[in-house]
Amino acid sequence: MAHDDSLQEQAGPEAGAEGKTLTENERFLQAKEVFETRSFEGEDLRMGQVLRRVRETLGLEIADVSRDTLMRKDYLMWIERMEVGELPGGGYLTAILNTYAKYLKLPEKEVIRVYSQECGAVQEVQNDAPVPKIGEIGPEKSRWPLAVAAAAL
Repeated sequence: MAHDDSLQEQAGPEAGAEGKTLTENERFLQAKEVFETRSFEGEDLRMGQVLRRVRETLGLEIADVSRDTLMRKDYLMWIERMEVGELPGGGYLTAILNTYAKYLKLPEKEVIRVYSQECGAVQEVQNDAPVPKIGEIGPEKSRWPLAVAAAAL
């Protein structure tokens, strides 16, 4: 399932199966199908490959995504190749996936969940993006004791 980023699609990302130019809506529908089926031309895809195929189907280059989202090109390429070990830690994976999915108009939470499961980064996502339990959310503490202490000085 490895792929070579230097290879270009023969008909180009804007061309359909018959070689005709697709409208933006047709490209969007094809991209949605790639995402929902997680396959392209009969090949099952992992989420990184899905993101790449969706981007290509929409007629976007890595440089376009990088420019529009202000994310580094190498980060985007690593995400598509599922080489998360190359990314810095501390929540970058979740943030990049969220931004990239939103840019491609894909459901962010599903992309993060599936990608994390497939690349083995589930623990990183849980640690870097914890959701507090209802019991852990407390009322905001009053700030007036600080104001009184500052006024006393």
